[in-house]
Amino acid sequence: MTGTGFARRIRNGAGANVLRQVINIGSELTLVPILLVAWGNQVYGEWQILSAAVAYLTILDFGTHTYAINRLNQCFHTGQMGEFRRNLHSALAVAVAAAGLGLAVVIPGTLLAPVNQWFHLTATDAETATAVLVILAVHAALSLPIAILGGIYRAIGEYARDIMVNNVYRTVSCALTGVIALTGGGIGLVAVMQLACFAGAMLYITLDLRRRYPEIDIGVRRAEWGLVLTFLVPSLLFFLVQASAAAVVQGTVLVVGATAGAAAVAVFTTLRTLVNGIPQVVGSVSGTLWPELTALDARGEREALRSLHQLSGKVMLWLGIASAVFLHYSAADIVAAWTGGRIQFDQQLIDALLVLELLTTWTLASATLLAASNRPQTLAWSQGLATAAGLALGYGLAERWGSPGVAMGLVISGLCTTAWYLPLAACWSQGESLGRYAKEVLGKGVLVLGGLWLVVGALQPQLGSGPGLGRVVATWAITGLLGLAVLLGWWLNGKERVMLGGFLPEGVRRMGWLQLNPIRSFGASLRFWRVPR
Repeated sequence: MTGTGFARRIRNGAGANVLRQVINIGSELTLVPILLVAWGNQVYGEWQILSAAVAYLTILDFGTHTYAINRLNQCFHTGQMGEFRRNLHSALAVAVAAAGLGLAVVIPGTLLAPVNQWFHLTATDAETATAVLVILAVHAALSLPIAILGGIYRAIGEYARDIMVNNVYRTVSCALTGVIALTGGGIGLVAVMQLACFAGAMLYITLDLRRRYPEIDIGVRRAEWGLVLTFLVPSLLFFLVQASAAAVVQGTVLVVGATAGAAAVAVFTTLRTLVNGIPQVVGSVSGTLWPELTALDARGEREALRSLHQLSGKVMLWLGIASAVFLHYSAADIVAAWTGGRIQFDQQLIDALLVLELLTTWTLASATLLAASNRPQTLAWSQGLATAAGLALGYGLAERWGSPGVAMGLVISGLCTTAWYLPLAACWSQGESLGRYAKEVLGKGVLVLGGLWLVVGALQPQLGSGPGLGRVVATWAITGLLGLAVLLGWWLNGKERVMLGGFLPEGVRRMGWLQLNPIRSFGASLRFWRVPR
């Protein structure tokens, strides 16, 4: 598992993902205040509502791309290139057909619908709102075939290249969005620009793969609808997983808008954007490991899968815990500086969102293992049930408690379903003990969370009073250093530290920092200086 090629792919993928997170977080931190200043809270909230309204088009391939990319990965790593091409052409045919069908339904419906009345728009005129919805719909539809094309990189061991193409697109798109807004451009011009950038990225991927890998033979002429039928059941299960994720992201916006209005949506989405830095960082780990987990499963390397499952579970939960503790104490200062006081900070809302993200982080390693090994049944039913029940409960709680109730509805439903069922299914699939896994990952993780929360909280009075960037930086440094010391010195065992070290560049490994056990070293120093009796 820790061979040179495997470790190099992990390093490259992790590096590309780190850059992606820097770009994503930097873009969000920059764009939100720019758009709030240029457009105002009402227009910004309406842009968020229109974007959420067509986001469901991205799942109209009914999960085919997720299942198909796993199949391509399995075929490539077992040397079945004929099957690779058959699966690729069939998956692309489904994606193109789904995109066309979606647009054939959505565009006429949008042109005839009373858009402003449906979404309670007051700052955007009906013609502009309709045009923006159509453009955003085309953008969302194009994401179906580009998901398959980008997935080819992942299947052939070039996950990092896929991420870097996305990094370039994201950087250009966000930069131009800011320029357009600051020069007086509205949401219509931004929608057109983003569509053009996305189409350019799709064209580049197609030309690059055809030039470098002509044997892959991108197209749809070898599509076999009989083969597509075999995709049906597992793809529909992946579709339910994707629909659940989209419902959590977009459905919560619609619930808040329905219960509190567009102004409350601006507050909710702004705070959620800040909290979403957690799944973006943690998700970069799962995204990097996904194609490798698929390849290990295809080759039947169960021991490697069990080891990687536990290590990734600890690292992901550690990232989530450290980020949540930092944001609990620093979010108010960040939001005040970030939005210039235009967004009213809500501590209850930020804490509810942090609890929800920690719950998701605990199950992510198990969910990734199940999805990467093409076992979507457990994911589909548990996440679908959790999302449906959570949104319904959140709607009811929002009537009494406002926006925090929406997040807490999802937390309560998750505790009853995915929080225990996904780790159980992942452990069973690899012959692993759930009790041992939960003790090593969740049990120790709870202790880390409690310890960090108490220590960082106790140090807050020493960092000064009143909002300030210095306190934010100090809290970040304290949380990060303490968390890292606990991870390396206590949470990871010796085998896991060696495994993690194998993913680091050679120059970093020579420094030997990962072999340092901070807690034990501190204990050893105390024993050295102890006065003998």
